[in-house]
Amino acid sequence: MHGVADDLAEAADRRFAGAECTDRGARAFGLLYDHLCAAARTLFDAVSARQDFAAIHEPESNILCFRYVGSRREDAGDADALNQRLREAYNRAGDGWITTTMLGGRRVLRVTLMNPRTRPSDLERVLDGLAALGRRLES
Repeated sequence: MHGVADDLAEAADRRFAGAECTDRGARAFGLLYDHLCAAARTLFDAVSARQDFAAIHEPESNILCFRYVGSRREDAGDADALNQRLREAYNRAGDGWITTTMLGGRRVLRVTLMNPRTRPSDLERVLDGLAALGRRLES
């Protein structure tokens, strides 16, 4: 089945002659960006619906920062270290790639959505994978 995400991926994959960007290309990249921003909103909604994560902000672009809080509330230092270890373990496992940053003095997980084929089920899979690793790291 060929859908909007496939059209966006094809548009993003095309190379433009030189530095010229046609109106069609600009529209395609606008659609791509809108799609990625909507995916960030979907991820925000999924994070907000879970007890084991906390959203740090509402997305204003294709980037979302959130925190793994696990099954228990830890002090800030322990939670910072846990989120750093979680990022390292997740990336090492090879199921995806996330980064961390410091916001408000706290270590947070940071996701930048770039793949036009990202589906809500992909985002749920990321959260499920992070949560499973987080539980192992907590024990």
